[in-house]
Amino acid sequence: MSKPNGGWKHDKRSRHERGYGAAWDKLRRRVLIRDKHLCQPCLRVQRVTPAREVDHITPKAQGGTDDESNLQSICPTCHAEKSSTEGQAARKARADGQGFGIPADLKPSACPVIVIAGPPGSGKTTHAHAVARDGDTIIDLDDIAEAIGGQRWTGNLAVVRRALDERDRVLRSLHTKRQGRVILIITGSTAPERMAWVKALGMRARLVVMQTSAAECLRRIKADPARAHAVARQAEVIKGWR
Repeated sequence: MSKPNGGWKHDKRSRHERGYGAAWDKLRRRVLIRDKHLCQPCLRVQRVTPAREVDHITPKAQGGTDDESNLQSICPTCHAEKSSTEGQAARKARADGQGFGIPADLKPSACPVIVIAGPPGSGKTTHAHAVARDGDTIIDLDDIAEAIGGQRWTGNLAVVRRALDERDRVLRSLHTKRQGRVILIITGSTAPERMAWVKALGMRARLVVMQTSAAECLRRIKADPARAHAVARQAEVIKGWR
């Protein structure tokens, strides 16, 4: 996963490492054909402009995927304007922690919080259940998404957004929760992101980082039939986790 910063122009990884290899080229061609090689933002303001590029509607740095429903054909002018706007928003978000998916109005927790971070396949959920006591609450975005959409590790953006809203609702209630502990499972792809979560949750939060190697994480996700639909997406996250 790329840094949650101003956008793809600041990512120093190669085009292939960022997920824009041969598979992306095929996907790009499909989207351009679907959109009749016309810029979709221009069409929305009743302007007809040829498109040569394909854009993520929700940026990958903000949780967007390569699902075709999250892709649009776009002209160079609209693409540059959108990237600039996203970069400005990301810089502003980093100043208050929102760039890491932390609710803007999150207050420090009144109860102890264990933040468990690690890439897919690192054993976060297993560890959470191993350390949980009676009365503890485990907050796992994958569990919430499964309850909403019937599938873990979903790429359905609508389900992910609903799951995030529900998770954030629970997180916002922690400032009044005084009994039991909370175990929050996050990916936390970078050290600054992990520390931002701990800082936002307050003095009663502590961080546990899974130490599973990238090779072992990849082996686990590929061996898990339940993750078959998500292997490519999760492998990308594992490669970018640091």
